[in-house]
Amino acid sequence: MSSEPAAVCGKDSGEQSAQHKQSRTMYPRVFAVDLHDVDGDRFQDSRQAGFSWYVLTTTLLVSLSVISIGWSFGVVNVSKSIICQMSPLGPGNTHSGEFPNRIPFSNSAWTIAVGILAVGGFLGALVSGAISDSIGRRNALVVNNGLCLAGSVLMGTATTAVHFTLGRFVIGIACGVASGVANTYVGEIAPLKWHGFYGSFFQLSIVIGLLFGQLAAMHATGGTGWRIVVAFPGVFSLIQIALLPLRVESPRYLLKAHHINEARHALLTLRRGYDVAAEWQESLLSLDVVDNNASNIRYHSDQWSATAAAASAVPANDQAGATALDKNDSKLTMKTKGHKAVDDN
Repeated sequence: MSSEPAAVCGKDSGEQSAQHKQSRTMYPRVFAVDLHDVDGDRFQDSRQAGFSWYVLTTTLLVSLSVISIGWSFGVVNVSKSIICQMSPLGPGNTHSGEFPNRIPFSNSAWTIAVGILAVGGFLGALVSGAISDSIGRRNALVVNNGLCLAGSVLMGTATTAVHFTLGRFVIGIACGVASGVANTYVGEIAPLKWHGFYGSFFQLSIVIGLLFGQLAAMHATGGTGWRIVVAFPGVFSLIQIALLPLRVESPRYLLKAHHINEARHALLTLRRGYDVAAEWQESLLSLDVVDNNASNIRYHSDQWSATAAAASAVPANDQAGATALDKNDSKLTMKTKGHKAVDDN
């Protein structure tokens, strides 16, 4: 009675051992540890990787860019009466040092200043993909934070409506770039099973930025305190400029850019304690697919261009003759196929 289950268990363990050996043969094993610590039976496949403090801290750092988006949209919702002086000669337009407590705005000028951030965001989102593909996801965020810092300084030091509006436009471009690059970067470094968890940080960060931006604006009730509030995203930018270069670049981008050694190092850092052989192999295969598709597109494009050039070089009479020959060839082909079908029957 007990020998039969034991035999079944022995068979299952034998199949598992065979599958384990086959996977070792298929994927050369690469470990994110020192060689003397390697125990092939102790390390799990990195595609099944769980929670990672390194990925979490990197995601939180990147989320500061997204918090700046919500902050920049929310901060002007309750601060119009604090920032604006609708009459240039009104009593609120006093000076505190070099900067006025309030800036003269007309109703239409204030509407433009508020809405132009969305225009800048649209333009930034359009170019975010090209920027991240050319210099990398992490580097794009670092450069973009420099742009966000510039926009924050422009708004915080504004003395005229045009000055303030320019700052809103610049920081709007930074918000658009961040909205595209931050999601891509986090998605490419997150473990497969945790994509949903890390992906939720984007929307959560926007809501946090909106909430705290409005709360800060509500408490900036006098003097030039509103300047600190509108320029506060620059603090987030300084933190990221200082710390983001210490994080690894996206392995997928590095592979796409053919920086193989850097990509392997980045993957080992992100999946420390896991066997990354299978994930590395899949990444290489996906890169091969992309390169092959691009080669096929270039090949067919070159063929089409050569055909079009040859056709344009043929005189009109020759073109008519060629068209007739093509029709005859197509008829002959149809007849040949018809005879072949009859013969097959």
